[in-house]
Amino acid sequence: MVRKGEPMRGLSEKNAVVTGASFGIGHATVKRLAEEGCNLFIIARTQSRLYELCQELRGDGAVVDFAPADFTKSDDIENAANIAIGFFSELGGIHILVNNAGTYEGKPFLELDTESWDYMLNLKLRSMFQISRIIGNDMVVSNRKGCSIVNMSSTNGLIGETDGAHYNAANGGAITLTKTMAIELGKHGIRVNAVCPGMIRTRITKPVWDNPDILNVWKKKLLLGRIGKPEEVAAAIAFLASEEASFITGECLVIDGGQLSH
Repeated sequence: MVRKGEPMRGLSEKNAVVTGASFGIGHATVKRLAEEGCNLFIIARTQSRLYELCQELRGDGAVVDFAPADFTKSDDIENAANIAIGFFSELGGIHILVNNAGTYEGKPFLELDTESWDYMLNLKLRSMFQISRIIGNDMVVSNRKGCSIVNMSSTNGLIGETDGAHYNAANGGAITLTKTMAIELGKHGIRVNAVCPGMIRTRITKPVWDNPDILNVWKKKLLLGRIGKPEEVAAAIAFLASEEASFITGECLVIDGGQLSH
C-alpha cells in the first residue's frame, strides 16, 4: 500500500505495533502507517473493533494481525507483546512501537480517589513502561537497525489543568519516561520520542466539540481557530517513526494548534 503523494522515507515494509488502536488517534495512526507501507500488529481492549479494522486493512492489501488486551493488566500486556514478537519473527522483527493506550477521566483533585489514580497511572504509564521494556529488549537482543518508539503524551503533561491531576501526572510521567528511554536506548540505535497533542477531535473530547458554547471557548485558546484532527497527530507519529526523523530522539512534539503559545 502506498499513500497518495510522496511516501515517507524508511517506512515501507517496516513492522509496527500500535496500542490503543481501535479508536481516535490510534485508529488514525494504524491507517496512516498502513498507507505508508508498514506491516502492522494492533492491540486494544475492544476485540470487535480490532477485527473490523484488520479486515479493512487486509482488504487493502496490508499485512496485519491483532491481540485484545486490557492495559491495566500486566498479564494481558505481556501476552500481547509476546504475540506481536512472534507474529513478526519471520518478517524481520518489530521496528516501530507506538504507545497510544490511554483515556481521560475528569475529577477534581480533592475528590480524586486512589482507585482512579491507580487506574489512570496503570493504564497510561505503567503499561507504556512494561510493553516498551519487553519490545525494547527484543529490539536490542536482535541488534535490529532503524528502530523507533513513539509515546503518546499530551499538552497536559506540560502544563497543569483543572480536574485532571491523575491524567496530568500520567502524561508528565510519559514525557520523562520518553527522555530516559531515549538516553538508555540511544546506544542501541533505538530512537524514542513523544507526541503531545492538545485538543483533538476524538470520542474522548466529544463533550467539547459537540457543544457549540464550549467549542467557541476552546477556539479562542487556539491560534489556528479550530481543534485538531486525529489524522494530523497520526502524521506526526509517522514522521517520528520514519527515517525522515533519523536524528531526532528524546523529543516531545507538541501538536496543539498554538494553544501553549499564549
